[in-house]
Amino acid sequence: MAGQEATEENAIDTPYDSTDADSVGRVKHTSLAHDTEGWHALETTLQCLLMLITGIGSAFAVEVTPGLLRLIYRACSHTNRFVREVSYLICGEIAEVLDSESLLVYGEDISFYIANGLTDRWCQVRYSACVGCRKFMSKLNIKAECYYHRLLPRLFINCRYPAEGVQIYAKDTWKMMFGASGRDYLSKVIEDTAGFMISQCLIDDQSVREAACHSIGEISTKLEPSIIEIYVPSFINVLTTCFKDHSWTVRDAACIALSNLVSTHMEQCTERIEDLHSLWLFSLSDSVWSVRETAAIALSTVAKNHQGTLSVCVSTINEWLPLVIQQPNDTQDDEHDEKLHTNRPTYPCCDLSSSKHSHSLDHNRVPEYWEKSDGALWLLREISNVSSESIEPCMKLLPKVAEVQHFRNYYKFLETYWKVVPVIMTNLGKKKFKRYMDSLLPGLYRGLKDEHGLVQSCACDATRLIHKYVGANIFRAHCDSEVPQIISVLPQDVL
Repeated sequence: MAGQEATEENAIDTPYDSTDADSVGRVKHTSLAHDTEGWHALETTLQCLLMLITGIGSAFAVEVTPGLLRLIYRACSHTNRFVREVSYLICGEIAEVLDSESLLVYGEDISFYIANGLTDRWCQVRYSACVGCRKFMSKLNIKAECYYHRLLPRLFINCRYPAEGVQIYAKDTWKMMFGASGRDYLSKVIEDTAGFMISQCLIDDQSVREAACHSIGEISTKLEPSIIEIYVPSFINVLTTCFKDHSWTVRDAACIALSNLVSTHMEQCTERIEDLHSLWLFSLSDSVWSVRETAAIALSTVAKNHQGTLSVCVSTINEWLPLVIQQPNDTQDDEHDEKLHTNRPTYPCCDLSSSKHSHSLDHNRVPEYWEKSDGALWLLREISNVSSESIEPCMKLLPKVAEVQHFRNYYKFLETYWKVVPVIMTNLGKKKFKRYMDSLLPGLYRGLKDEHGLVQSCACDATRLIHKYVGANIFRAHCDSEVPQIISVLPQDVL
């Protein structure tokens, strides 16, 4: 028994070596236990400790010793995510029960482990670390500023983390701690923030890469340009890498972040603007519709401050919009063909990393004609808000492309078509739009009686918006003149 007690005492008194782990959630260990199972006794014990600290309150402060904290720190880096989750909650409760002076004594280590938790690959662990972070900073108040270089970049990225619970709690913490002065505090630690964001854009977790891209985009627009100008080249390089990511959510985030960066630092980006155009145009023909929409928004954002980008956008619309007519007829292809659904990439549902898969998107993929035309529609919508005069020649192309129904995905194209037309109408203005309204009515008639529900629904919405914008009498007069039969398929509230 004496030998056993001595062994346990030595284990407690032995400082924890942080080099045992290369990063939180990826601890080097020899155990074969899966990180989502087992360790029930340890987790339960930590839960009991958490409840004890919460129940006893400030009286527990005398029990907070270096030996206890070393055990908690080891648990914070445990291979099991449930153990780590409870451990960060304990860190928060310890911060609650200690007075600010005592907390400062242990502040360096506690802030270090909380910062690690804020970058954990499991969102539940991140959330508990956010809870601990809020309690730690709230207790120290202004005295916590010496730890901001470590905590602020990680808390900031969690404000854009895809997991909604983490994002909301992090944003509330940010508002609670900094109010309207958040950008001032972030500017003070911009060197640590920039380096951290760049590193997170390259990590093996698509959710983290997405959040990092969003964060860089926000930094670009919220902080003074002079503060981040020395980091602009590095930001462009890492966002360009994310632009080619296999995950569409990362590509989406990188696309808009890069446009924000370029629009606020145009002089530094002029030399690379042509390369960036090619990236945005590649995303404009992406297989995911929301990426195409985001690429259009990104291009229009840059076009507001760069005439060359505006010219590229207009020429792209003129070139790409008619391509849908050339889309091959594939309506006879058997969509149940085994070859279309076998030997495709697979992704484990619990594997949050991308270590087994390349981050890079296959840029040899040839976009379909209709995808390019769909991207041109989104771009037409956005550029109409930047320069309505520039897109007037493009309006002549709209009536013809509304006739397509010869390929399997035609309904996706027409759905986009009738989503963007009302927005273009508003941006052009009533007087200009009336010049093109008659030519659009035949396509509207076909959309209203289309057999596909999505096309029909979008056409109905467009009809209501056009009817309201130009006025009931004018709309009815144009219908009677151009397409009298449209009256039979108009929505009841438009008749």
